[in-house]
Amino acid sequence: MIIQFILTAGVCFCLLYAFNQIKRWPVSFVIALVAVAGLIFIWYPGLANSLAVWVGVSRGADLLFYIWIIISMFMILNLHIRNRSLDRKISAILREIALAKPRRPDDDQTRPDGD
Repeated sequence: MIIQFILTAGVCFCLLYAFNQIKRWPVSFVIALVAVAGLIFIWYPGLANSLAVWVGVSRGADLLFYIWIIISMFMILNLHIRNRSLDRKISAILREIALAKPRRPDDDQTRPDGD
């Protein structure tokens, strides 16, 4: 019974985060949806077992684990795509700066022979 309160508190923090990120609505909507489903499964674990049997999995815990894997893979893919997009933007900005202020390699160094 105590674990239900601990899990509920954790899921409620995720739900608060989803509402805080409302401007990024597709991601926040998915987080809120998963959090609400998590709250239902925390307080009604038999429902998870019934749903698992309905989809062909033996236990509710296994079903939740499989769903967790899929969500994690989606989030990793999302982060990877955003990271590549940021890399492209940074490269474009650096290219613009390099073309706007070209420098020769010897401009920043003093000559070793004292000239």
